[in-house]
Parts: sequence; structure tokens; C-alpha cells
Amino acid sequence: MNLVYVGTDRQLHLVRGQPEAPDRFALTEPPSFTLVPSPQDAWCWPTWSPDGQWIAAFAVTTRDDESGPARVVTMSVDGVRQTEWAELPDSAPLYLQWHPSGSALCVLTQVDEDLHLGVVHADKLGLVREVAQGVPLFFNWTPDGARVWVHHGDPEGKTRESAVVIRDPLGDDEDRLYPRTPGSFCAPVFSGGSTVLAIRAGDGLSTVVRCDAAGHELEIAHHPGLVAVAAGPQNQVAITSATGGEGSPYSGIEIVDLGVDDLAEPERINDGPLLAFTWVPDGSAMVVFRVDAPGNCMSVLRVDRATGAEVSLGSFWPTRDLFFWLHFFDQFVQSHPLVSPDSRWVTWAGYPAGDGQADLSAPPRIWVRSLVDLDAAPIVVGRGLFATFPSA
Repeated sequence: MNLVYVGTDRQLHLVRGQPEAPDRFALTEPPSFTLVPSPQDAWCWPTWSPDGQWIAAFAVTTRDDESGPARVVTMSVDGVRQTEWAELPDSAPLYLQWHPSGSALCVLTQVDEDLHLGVVHADKLGLVREVAQGVPLFFNWTPDGARVWVHHGDPEGKTRESAVVIRDPLGDDEDRLYPRTPGSFCAPVFSGGSTVLAIRAGDGLSTVVRCDAAGHELEIAHHPGLVAVAAGPQNQVAITSATGGEGSPYSGIEIVDLGVDDLAEPERINDGPLLAFTWVPDGSAMVVFRVDAPGNCMSVLRVDRATGAEVSLGSFWPTRDLFFWLHFFDQFVQSHPLVSPDSRWVTWAGYPAGDGQADLSAPPRIWVRSLVDLDAAPIVVGRGLFATFPSA
């Protein structure tokens, strides 16, 4: 098992081996004590490179009551090499995503009330090439890394219309505007050689379609309200929707197999409310995060792919960082996975929950829980704010 997490010291820590007796390494270190205090870097949103050899993260240098500009930094997993890719003045860091080759990074930041998407390349350190801006702003690289599909709002604020544009941020090919108005959804996803997104169907309804850059579409599902899609193994996608829109709980999970020519009706495997979900990589199950209203906490459950049976994995109060992940899970699931690539472990960050309230008497913890031994208890592997596994 390999896991990186942001500690309560805002430094990056690596966990290797078995959770019961893990090996822990400090990837970054706060400055040592001196008579003249040294500024220190606070780290956030670590993400593993596609080959698992590097970790990219934001670093913000703090001095007394003020902070310096955010920087995009990569480091080798042995902690020996560290490279600054870009500085982001006057920007609040939000999200990082590696190019499929590991040669570039998409960088999402907030400037005032606007969101900005840029790309930095390993061969052009220090240069941030702007890709898009607007609110909302979601995106994903195509699997070959040739294009990025961007779902964004009007950057000028003149209309309420969103758009999907296909861009070549590493080259000079012309933009392609997707010909249909997007429905209420977040990030485009890729599965089975196709792009999956939602288009507007009228009366608050969105049609989920399998499509290509030329605009050829095949309808696969219809949902009211906000739609979220996550790609799984064997050319499958899982779909959920929230009829109340953003901020309301999603309801149920449907699975569509894109690997067949004649698409069958979506297979509904769960009807319960949820805040977020993620595939178990081997396709055997989903991990679902659900608000437990009576317990006033968050529950983690394993939902069996074949039977829909639920098994409780634990309950907790999420940290602010993890809550942000949960809110935008369909953007984060592939770049910042909470389930290990061997399908054996799930992680979460937060405070113990009980008696209807969080236990704030101790720092938040990083838990790891077996997805194989369903009678096992969650294991604390560190104190921290957010943790993520490699994607492969």
C-alpha cells in the first residue's frame, strides 16, 4: 500500500506497507527552530503521477500573518528531488491534475470570484498557459492527452449559459465547441473510447450521452437535476443525480456498460441517498459516502456491485479538505483516488463521531479500512487533513 497525506502540520507524509504496521516517511519538512524564524511551506492537494513515481502539490509559504504566492511543486516519492513548476501570484490553489504522460499538469485556481484553468509543462517551467476561465469550471484530459474537455460558465458573466469546449493546451490546434448546450453536470468523463457528459433536455432534465468530438451522440440515461458521472472498469460508467440541484443529496446509482453496441437500460444497484461515491477499481463494488442525519456524521459504506448489499465501513466527521473532495467528487475521483489501485483499501480523513457530535479533543486522523476483510476495524495511520492513493 502507498498513500500520501497532508498532515496536521500541513506537511506531506508518505505511508507504505501494511496499515497495521506502516512505514512512514516525511516528504516535506517544516523549517528547524532557529533564533530567526524561517518561513515554512504549507502543502495541499497532493496527487500521484500516472507512473506513481512523483507527487505534485501546491505549496504556500507562510510568514507570520501573511502568505506568499502559491507554487506548483513536484517531488519524487523518495523525497530526494523537488522541482518548482510554476508560481501562481494572487491565486487561491484549488486542484491539480496530471497529464496522462506525466509531462504536464492542469492547474485550477481562483482569482477573486473567477476560476482559472492553466497548464504547466515540464519543458517550460515557470510558464502557465491559460486554458479557460469561468464559473463553474470542470475538465478532464482525453486518455491520450491530446485534448482537454472543459465545461465552463460564461467568463464575462453576460449569460447564464455554460459550454463545453475541446482544446489543445499543449499545441496549436483550433478549439472545437461542443454543438449542444450542456445540462446540469460537472466534469466530462472518458470510458470505452467515448466521452460521457450531460446535455440540456428541457424542463430541468438532462440527457446523459456517449459522444465524440464531432458531436455524434448516443443517449444512455435521463435524469432531473444535477448529474454526476464516474468512469469505472470494463467500459462502465456509474451515474447519480440530485433533483434538488447543487447542495442537495444525490439519490441512487445506475451503471451503464458502454462496451456494447446496443446499450441496455441502466442497471440500478442502489436507491439510497449519498453525498459522493467512488468505484472500487476491480469493479466489484462502490464506496459510498452518506450523511447519517440521526448520528449527525458521515457514514462510509461498501455497496456490492452484483447484489446492491450495503456494508458499513465506518463513520466520522470529515475535514474541510475531504468535504471539498466529496462535494466535487466527480472531478476528483480519478486524480485523487480514495481507494487503492489493488481494490484492497479505502481511506478518509476526519474526526471520530459519536453521540451526535464530532470529537474535536484530538487532531483529525487519516483512517485506512480494508475492503476485503469486512469485519475489520478502521486503522489510524496518521494525523492529517487529506489522503490519496496512486491511481495505478
